[in-house]
Order: sequence, then C-alpha cells, then structure tokens
Amino acid sequence: NTIDFSILLDFNKSHISNKSRLIIIQYKTKSIAVLVDEVEEVKDIEISAIENVPENFKDNKIEAVYKDKNGTIASIINRNFLKELVEDYYLEEEKENNNPQNNRSSKESLMIEMVVFNIDKEEFAIDIDNVQEIIKYTDITPMPEAPEFVEGVINLRGVVIPIVSLQERLHFNKNIAEKTKILICNIKNNKIGFLVDDVNEILSVDENAINTTKSSDALFDEIITLDEGKRVILKLRADRLLDESDFEQLEMINKEENNTNV
Repeated sequence: NTIDFSILLDFNKSHISNKSRLIIIQYKTKSIAVLVDEVEEVKDIEISAIENVPENFKDNKIEAVYKDKNGTIASIINRNFLKELVEDYYLEEEKENNNPQNNRSSKESLMIEMVVFNIDKEEFAIDIDNVQEIIKYTDITPMPEAPEFVEGVINLRGVVIPIVSLQERLHFNKNIAEKTKILICNIKNNKIGFLVDDVNEILSVDENAINTTKSSDALFDEIITLDEGKRVILKLRADRLLDESDFEQLEMINKEENNTNV
C-alpha cells in the first residue's frame, strides 16, 4: 500500500530516481508505505530543539518544527495526521474489498506477466504486452536534429527504431556495459527501444502481490512486493514514459526513417 507523500503535502508529485525511498508508517496492526524523494538521515532529536509552529502556519499536517545548530529548519509531521492516513487508507480498501463486484476467491486471482529489468541497483517492470522483444545492446546511429531524449536509431531487420535512454528518463546515469539491453516496445502505435542496464526475468506475479498507487498521472502505477517485503519492484506505465509531444515526434521519426528505407 503506497502513497506519494509529496502530493499529500501539496507539492508536485515525486520523480522516481536512485535517491527515492519508501518509508513504512505503522499504526497498530496496519501499515502503509509513503514514497519520498530522498532520506537524508535518521537522527535523535532533543525535545529542547523542537519548537511550536506559529499560529499562521499551523495546519493538520505539521505538528512542530526542529531547528539544528546550523539554523536549518525541518517540519515535524503531525502524528494524528499519519495515524488518520493509515486508517483512511484501510477504510477505503475495506470498502473496495466489500464490493461484491470486486470479490474473488483465491482460486480466481489473476497472474500478471511482466518484464523485470534493473537500472543501477533498482528493479522496475513493464507489462509484457508492451514489449515486442529484448535485444542485446547494439551500436546506435546518432540522428542530426533529433529530439534531446532520443539517443539515435537502430536498424532491426529492416525497421528503423528510435532509441531512448530509460536510465536518463528515470534520472539515473546512463551506463553502457556488457549486460546492457534494449527493450523493443510498442507504445501508442510507436516502436521504441529503451536502454536499460539489464533484463532480470519474465515474471508472473499474483495480482494480490501488486499494490496500486492512488495517483492517476504517476510514472508508475503499481508496486510489486515479493519475498515478504524484501523485494520491491516499481511497475512503470508505458504510456507515461514520455510526454504526449514526445510520442508525436517519435511517430514522425518512425514514418520518415522507415519511408526512407523502403
């Protein structure tokens, strides 16, 4: 059960990177995970260093502020807000589970198939329906005046395919190595190759191991939790890997390059 903490605090939604972390919030027997941009440190705070929030800044989310010796101020999240967050989430989930249309026996649970790959040390997944094939890294031909997000193109059995670095799209450093792979995907009628560090496996996951996020416009929409929470995989939304204008530019590249090669 995962919630984007940035949205809860009225910031822009989080951008997934190698610094992103999930913080587990537990109340009684229930727990949820909140996504944050980064965890800077874990530290003990003296009570004397905690100050009340000025009246004009008070709300139900911030309980107090902490000021360190360097004058840096950090907000302390209200405990009741976190408690209600956990309770509200499970209340909504209970309503959803009690809906007869959504009830299935364990025998009726679906198995979802996806391609799991890694970038840096993080694991991601994409629906297998979006992946046409997986190939080893091959030399990419640069394209003059290509959009910034396009690395270049490759010729795959007579079809010219634009290549995009998924590493950079997810805010990692691009790293070309022996294990580097290209995912050939079909998204919005565009054939696109995505550079990834390596492909780990084709994984069939019980739908009960998949938690859906509440954000409708997030880059990822589901989180797969395996091995009793020891393995966490972010499932990416293929249609949001690029902006709408980016897909339009890729469609033009596909048409122009492949018409040239006819």
